[in-house]
Amino acid sequence: MLSVENSWLLLGGRTASDVETGRVLESFWACYKKEHPEHAVFQHPERLSKTFPMTMHGDGGRTQKKQPLEIFSLQPVLGLDTASHRMGMCRCETSAAYGGGDWCDPASQHLNSKHSTYLTHFLVFAFPSKAYLEFPNILTGLLKEVMDNFASACEKGIVTQSGDTWYPACVGFKLDMEWMVKVGSLTRSYQNVGHVNQKPCCHECDAGKQLIPFEDVTACACWIRTRWATVPWQTMPPWASIPFDSGKPAKILRRDAFHVFRLGICRNFIGSTVHLLIYMGCALSSLVGILQTKTCTPVPKKVGNEALGPVSSKTLT
Repeated sequence: MLSVENSWLLLGGRTASDVETGRVLESFWACYKKEHPEHAVFQHPERLSKTFPMTMHGDGGRTQKKQPLEIFSLQPVLGLDTASHRMGMCRCETSAAYGGGDWCDPASQHLNSKHSTYLTHFLVFAFPSKAYLEFPNILTGLLKEVMDNFASACEKGIVTQSGDTWYPACVGFKLDMEWMVKVGSLTRSYQNVGHVNQKPCCHECDAGKQLIPFEDVTACACWIRTRWATVPWQTMPPWASIPFDSGKPAKILRRDAFHVFRLGICRNFIGSTVHLLIYMGCALSSLVGILQTKTCTPVPKKVGNEALGPVSSKTLT
């Protein structure tokens, strides 16, 4: 992967032989240090210009026959459009510009959520979930083997054909809550949520314990000061060997934006909004017209009681 021909997949569209690549990486790590200065990557500042950020990604899927599947992949952090010089403007109130060719400017770095997944997710292994029947520990066993190899690459580096040594650095393991519990043997997770016994239900903090209500979302919630104070596992997880943060090892577990936003709050919010607008008398044709003026293509061409269910005052209360 780090050959001269393919290194652009890991380095934001730039190649390992490009002199500007080091400036892009140094700019990224300077920004990342503001959010996570305890990361193990900063123990070797002389390597930062040749250290590229990576994330791990685990999730369940479906085969062509709709059978459950377990999938694990590696994903570069720098978006491939970083090397495009293309300028853009965000659509928020600040209207900030991004992109361009100043490689020391963090605004030149693009997200890694564009383009085909063949270019942004590199499959490591996948197997049908029914394999658990014959091999109960197959998932954690494969993860341990892969992550030990990944840890070795992070510590010792990878020597390219040109003789240069490059270092991957893991900035997180992206996964949904179900996979998080499955691969980490977590003692604190959403599965502990209940109304009878008060148990910690968050892998990041002690929310859910007695006198630490997880429902508290105020700025001074009690659970805030307990974040990362303890680990949510009793046995060492498969990723324990990866250089990350010895003081906050559980911080490696990152929420997957796809599950949190598109399959989570966004889906529920949009569905509730459409339901409310129809209840208020807004015709579907009006909603489609609004979307078209915003250059958006509505996925449902026709929405009625079959899709949403009958809308009434009882539905919304």
